[in-house]
Amino acid sequence: MLWDRGIAPEILTAEAWEKLAERGFDAPRLFSAYLNTLQWNCVTATDPKLFQSPFRAGIRLDAYQLEPLRKALLLPRVNLFIADDVGLGKTIEAGLIARELLLRQKVCEIVVACPPSMLFQWQEELEARFGLTFEILDKEYIKRVRVDLMRLDT
Repeated sequence: MLWDRGIAPEILTAEAWEKLAERGFDAPRLFSAYLNTLQWNCVTATDPKLFQSPFRAGIRLDAYQLEPLRKALLLPRVNLFIADDVGLGKTIEAGLIARELLLRQKVCEIVVACPPSMLFQWQEELEARFGLTFEILDKEYIKRVRVDLMRLDT
C-alpha cells in the first residue's frame, strides 16, 4: 500500500509477516501523522510558498523576518543582501534562509561573510538557533589545513 514511500521496499514472505506482527503495529493516529509528515516534507521541498525552517529553529519570529526567506525561495539563484537596522534580526533571517536551502537540498556549502568582530556571535547563534555548525576560516584554520596537506604529501 505504501510501496513508493518505503526505504528499500521488498516483498515479504509469510514468515516475515509473522515476525513483523510480533513487534506490533503503530496506532492509526501515529501512522497517519508519520504519513502526513512524509507528504508535508515532499510538498515543502518543491513549493516556495511553504516553509520548513521556521518550524525547526529555536527562535521567536516576527512576520517581517520571513520576507527575505520568501524572496530567496522565489529566486532561481539565491543572492540576497540583508541590510536591516541593528537588532532587527539579520542573523535570524540569514539562518532561516540557510536552514531552508539545506533542508531542500539546494545547497551543500554556505559561506557567511561578516565583520571580524561578529564572527563568534554569528557562529554561536547559527549553532544555537538553527543547529548549523560553521568553521571560521582564519589564519589558524589556514595553518592547520596547510599542515594537514603537507602530511598527506609525505
